[in-house]
Amino acid sequence: MDPALVEEALTDRLRRGTRPKAVIGVHLYGQPADMEAIVEICARHEVPLIEDAAESLGATYFLQPTV
Repeated sequence: MDPALVEEALTDRLRRGTRPKAVIGVHLYGQPADMEAIVEICARHEVPLIEDAAESLGATYFLQPTV
């Protein structure tokens, strides 16, 4: 998911006077969405975020180096 498009979609809906019930962030084919940005956008617009990681097998997000 492109955070810029999520922002654009939420802004457009709110401008029209309709608040979405939720945003569903989807991770596909081992490629995680940029959840940090999407979480911030949803929080700012007060729209719940549902995360779908059913097809994220093998994905990694924010790996911390081991010492």
